[in-house]
Amino acid sequence: MANQKELIEVNNMKCSFTLEEWKCPEPTWTESGKYCIFHDPSLKKDIELFKQKLEEKLEKKDYNFKGYYFPEVLNFVNKEFEEDVNFEEATFENANFYGATFQNANFSGVTFEKIANFVEVTFQKNAYFWEATFQDAGFEGASFQEDAGFVYATFQNANFRGATFQYTEFSVVTFENADFEGATFQEEVDFVDATFKIANFRGASFGCVDFMGASFQEGADFEGATFESADFEKASFHEDAKFIGATFKIANFEGATFHYVRLKGTTFEKIVE
Repeated sequence: MANQKELIEVNNMKCSFTLEEWKCPEPTWTESGKYCIFHDPSLKKDIELFKQKLEEKLEKKDYNFKGYYFPEVLNFVNKEFEEDVNFEEATFENANFYGATFQNANFSGVTFEKIANFVEVTFQKNAYFWEATFQDAGFEGASFQEDAGFVYATFQNANFRGATFQYTEFSVVTFENADFEGATFQEEVDFVDATFKIANFRGASFGCVDFMGASFQEGADFEGATFESADFEKASFHEDAKFIGATFKIANFEGATFHYVRLKGTTFEKIVE
């Protein structure tokens, strides 16, 4: 009797998933008839087959995961991705990257040596990238629908433009170049003791944000940003800090230090002393 995993692949039919000009080359499998095991959005798909096929890709250093549906906790602990990684428009039902999280996928201590593409990725549950290392991280338009954690992570280039967050932790994170322009932080976000060489938060929207002890080494741009509650206690701005046109409901700058700050058009409802 043939092995079940051999039977469920329909090798003469290709997956119908496409993204822009790219078409998935994987075969369909019988439970779908339309998608491969990776692109099938069904929560009832064969998890063991998914893991088996994913491991085969990883062994070949094939890191193209465009549009994949990751169904459960996956373990990428201490994984090193030596080449570009592409998760564009992927969906993680639960992701944990302890160093990174997908419904929970574990990327603890993961290292992305080149490009890590998470553009427009959806994290339906928790997403943790604790102690992860990124060279060029693209999270533009990503949606974090539950908790997200990047504590102790390191970024050379971080693009979170237009991303949407719920409760998020960026404590003790190091950024060479951080771009959060137009990002939305709907609940609490924690940048305590984070270090920024260059920080762009133009037009970002914050619920409750904590930058206590954060260090902005070269440039910090918060032009047009809105804050429900912002804590910059003991933050240090070593170069130009722009808050032009920003709006604060509650702001705390106790013990913060500035080299040069621009506040034209900034409005404050309440400043905590």
